[in-house]
Amino acid sequence: MMRSFVVLLLLIVVFLAGMLIGIEREESMGSNHMSPELNEVEQLDQIVHWEAYEEHSIIEEQMLNIEGPEHTTQKLATFLESGVKGFYEIVVDVLFELSSLFI
Repeated sequence: MMRSFVVLLLLIVVFLAGMLIGIEREESMGSNHMSPELNEVEQLDQIVHWEAYEEHSIIEEQMLNIEGPEHTTQKLATFLESGVKGFYEIVVDVLFELSSLFI
């Protein structure tokens, strides 16, 4: 039982390492084959997209600044959000400690 579990974990590690190497290789090959003009166009598109995102976030902040009485649904949503975040942190911490046993 324990041997098969260790083999399974090793297969997962090898698979994930291969995925990371493949992703890095794909990114490096993609940047080498692109002409400088296309690279500049992509950078300009990213800048325009980022500016639009900044404007959208500013509008959202202004909408959130409107103060009003909190409804029970908002209070319940806030409570549930903190509960879910806490549970998520606990699960992540437990899994991190478990993974540190194999390192």
